[in-house]
Order: sequence, then structure tokens, then C-alpha cells
Amino acid sequence: MNEFPILRLELDRMKQSMLVALADYHVSLSENVREQMEKIISEFDYEEEVGKATTEAIEEAINYYFKYGNGRVVIREAVQESFDKSLGVIK
Repeated sequence: MNEFPILRLELDRMKQSMLVALADYHVSLSENVREQMEKIISEFDYEEEVGKATTEAIEEAINYYFKYGNGRVVIREAVQESFDKSLGVIK
């Protein structure tokens, strides 16, 4: 019966050692993440990324206009007019 407290004490020490090691690892990991973030942010090419984002937004707006907006109506009317001329339809 006296062996159980000794075993418990050894497990508590192991647990404490693991917690200390995990805390140290957490600090190290946090520092590494911070350093990497600083590096990435300092080397980030904002002008290029803003240019890409702006170009994509403009192209998306143009595509939307011609697929779903008033541009679609203009295209439909131009196609209709072209077919009417080709087929000799008089309005």
C-alpha cells in the first residue's frame, strides 16, 4: 500500500516536467511564428497585390455586366439584329 504514493509522486513529477517542457515549447513556437510573420509582412509586395486585386475586381465587374447586367441586353439585341439582317427579316 505504501508503493502507491511513491508511484503517484513520480507521475506528478513527470506531469510537471511535461508541462514545463510544453510551456517552453509554446514560448519558442510563439517566437518563431512572430518572427515569420514579421518577415513575411516586411517582404510583402503591397503594390503588386493591390494591382492584382484591382485588376481582378475590374474584370469581375465587366464579366458580371456582360453576363447578368445591361451588357447582356446589348449583346442580345446585337445578335438579334445580326440574325435579322442575315435572314432578311424586316422590322
